[in-house]
Amino acid sequence: MNPTELIGLAHRIADRAVVSDIETAGVAETDAQGRRWYDTRPMLDPREQPDDFIEMTVQALTYAHERGLVSPHPVHPHLVRIAKAVA
Repeated sequence: MNPTELIGLAHRIADRAVVSDIETAGVAETDAQGRRWYDTRPMLDPREQPDDFIEMTVQALTYAHERGLVSPHPVHPHLVRIAKAVA
């Protein structure tokens, strides 16, 4: 595997991992239009999560946003939607 292929593989793995984390640790909600949102507050709550997990979650959510994998709710920033299917 050449370096370019390795980088592509790393991105695909990271993309799948962060989406999986959001779908697993976020709380799924469905709005009136039938769209699924994930509430990320439990993932970031210091009463429920250790500091190192919160730091990693902030990094993962930032990564997901920058990669275009999630889109934030226009009014409630703690809600995100999976914007892009990952393979």
